[in-house]
Amino acid sequence: MEHGVNKIGEGKRIMLNVSIDSLLNKALENLPPEKLIFELVPSQIQIGSVVINQALKSAQKFKEAGILVAASYDILLKDSYQQFVEEAFLITVDFRHLTDPKVTSLKAKGKKLLITKIENEKEYSKALEIGDFFQGNYLESPYVLKEFEIAPYLKNTLVRLIAMLLFLLAMNDYIIAENPNLWKKALTRAFLASEMARRIIPDLESAAYLMGLFSLIDEILRIDKIRFLKEVNIDKVILDGYTGKHKKLRELLDFASQLEEKYSIIQSSEDHYDSPMLTNIEKVSGIHRLELLQMTRDAYEKAEYVLNL
Repeated sequence: MEHGVNKIGEGKRIMLNVSIDSLLNKALENLPPEKLIFELVPSQIQIGSVVINQALKSAQKFKEAGILVAASYDILLKDSYQQFVEEAFLITVDFRHLTDPKVTSLKAKGKKLLITKIENEKEYSKALEIGDFFQGNYLESPYVLKEFEIAPYLKNTLVRLIAMLLFLLAMNDYIIAENPNLWKKALTRAFLASEMARRIIPDLESAAYLMGLFSLIDEILRIDKIRFLKEVNIDKVILDGYTGKHKKLRELLDFASQLEEKYSIIQSSEDHYDSPMLTNIEKVSGIHRLELLQMTRDAYEKAEYVLNL
């Protein structure tokens, strides 16, 4: 996106390595589909069947938009990825795996082959017998457009962020198109839970936010919540909050859910400050009921703003 697809490809299509989980990244939609080939490679993190199915739908949507799909040799080796092989018109395989039965059988089924890592004339001559496209130092050496390095201390943090962005981007299609009211409720709970945690158990503010955000994911996607969150590697402390093993987090989510669900009723009552629910939450949490009402009002407004971006 920085250099421009046309500049890099000199007007032709360019091939991007795209991991299975990255198919859910909406940023890819900002690139011109008629200029792209996605070479699918295995996921950067461990994923389960729910995410794989979502990624497959994304691959099909990208194809419909005009993007060509290729599958790397490593994709062939994973049974759970075979549907992506079916979607691909092209298989990329380095020279040393040229005689693998998996490769030759796909060639027989009409798949095109891109043979890579061709290092000399002898290898090129052999590759010509079976391949359709060719790549390697014998043909042309790589050209580096730009280099950058990630500071070592950032790497662990970035890995965790990538794992979380797998999940959040996977859900992006559903925020507007499906169940917007449920997403609004979940976001409201997320803002409420994190604000309460900030005052009571600040070390778990982020966990409380994510608990609220995922609290209705089972209803939104009609899936088993715990199983799905395990598949996308959500921190164990969040899972323990849902199951009740972490009592404080479970309590925070319960309070946030009660405030979100009963807020309109409390507001319409003659004396909403004397609500038994507010009195109980105030007593247990130590947060004054007036603050609880203001926090709930702010959470609703933030959720509304996010969904209207």
